[in-house]
Amino acid sequence: MSRYSKSQWTKLFPWEDWHHAALITKTNPLTIIEAAGENDEGQAFGPEEILFNESVGFGKAKDLLEIVWLRPKFPNPIREMAHKKIKRSKRKVITEKEARKRVKAFARQQLNEPYSLKATKWSEGAWYCSLLVYKSYSRSITDMYLETYLIVKGGFFVTPEDVFKSNRTEKYFKSIILPSK
Repeated sequence: MSRYSKSQWTKLFPWEDWHHAALITKTNPLTIIEAAGENDEGQAFGPEEILFNESVGFGKAKDLLEIVWLRPKFPNPIREMAHKKIKRSKRKVITEKEARKRVKAFARQQLNEPYSLKATKWSEGAWYCSLLVYKSYSRSITDMYLETYLIVKGGFFVTPEDVFKSNRTEKYFKSIILPSK
């Protein structure tokens, strides 16, 4: 999760405190999958996997103010996704390591798909940042549908604020970015 001094997201959702979400796929070196919208030339691009540094990643990094890393609170036991006709209790139990692997694999399958702020939480094939994070979990693991764990339910979109406030996530790292001189 990240917060910016200027953001395309704040123009659309000015009441939101958090402006961007990305999925960390590796910590050393820090690698993320994000759907950030437009590059500096104004061309739209969908999900891509990148090495994070201060000049690339998390959208417009020059306006970056704060980063919070969240981790999922997985259900116990963790069960894989299966056809809706298969009862939850009959779905295969998987480890947390396997669950994380499946989440990353789903996100990687979406690389180079189109970016769209018109996509809803039911959309497939077009992405924005928090929708990609949400779908990566909800399409890989049973009982990880974000809307069932939101404090305030409703809406057509999944915002970074929804991911941040979900009872299915917890904060474990925070960094305030000092403006460069």
